[in-house]
Amino acid sequence: MKGGAETAKKLLPTEWRADIGLSKKLHATFHLLGSTIFVFVFVMGVFSVPLLLMLNELMELGFD
Repeated sequence: MKGGAETAKKLLPTEWRADIGLSKKLHATFHLLGSTIFVFVFVMGVFSVPLLLMLNELMELGFD
């Protein structure tokens, strides 16, 4: 992840200043930031545990 983040930090400003179309800029951005999806999956996994516990408590109180 560190290598991908460093590469994105280095190349994205140059990519967005380049004289190319918006679709190519977006494609390059998504390609360089593709590995960040794993961070979001981890965060969602961490947050899902307390949410499930809260849901269980609400169901015990009679909320459906």
